[in-house]
Amino acid sequence: MSLASELKDCTRLISHFGRRGAWRNALWVLRDMAPRLLPNVIVYSASIDACGRGEQWALAMALLGEMRGRVGLRPNATTYTNAAGACGRGLEWERSLALWEEFLEEGGEPTLSLCSALVGALTRSRRWEEALCTFGEARRRDLHPDAILHSATIRACGQAGRWQAALSILAIMPEAQGGLRGGGGGAQAAASPRLPP
Repeated sequence: MSLASELKDCTRLISHFGRRGAWRNALWVLRDMAPRLLPNVIVYSASIDACGRGEQWALAMALLGEMRGRVGLRPNATTYTNAAGACGRGLEWERSLALWEEFLEEGGEPTLSLCSALVGALTRSRRWEEALCTFGEARRRDLHPDAILHSATIRACGQAGRWQAALSILAIMPEAQGGLRGGGGGAQAAASPRLPP
């Protein structure tokens, strides 16, 4: 088996463990690769995602730091998306926002996935204004926000009782891929005022 094939197999295994929340197993695979195989950006991104899914944001950030310390390994949009998502799961919205800003400062081109990860992090931490700004930034950059990004932003506004903002996003949601057919029910529920029992 070639080293390239082995590297792909390790990446698949890390991703497999990550999807199941088995972050310890994913990190074991990462550490077991050395010294025979040198992890690349894809391997680190998958490992960061595995830590995030396992709600281990600090480990995800440590891996990002380790990756940066390696000569020639520069985080890409997927790496930043996974790191921002990991921080969001840990309610570390400031770190997610700092990753977004760092990515832009390094000249990165934002992706819809990165915007969605950031809005998700902000929504979990009930930071509706920042979520709304990120949504606006995605539109300004012509990233074509999808139903997922619309719904997360609506949820952020709805949690804060900002119904007008939530409804204004709901009003433009049919422009998104999938429109109201793809997830509007959840978005409408998120925008509906909660009535007392």
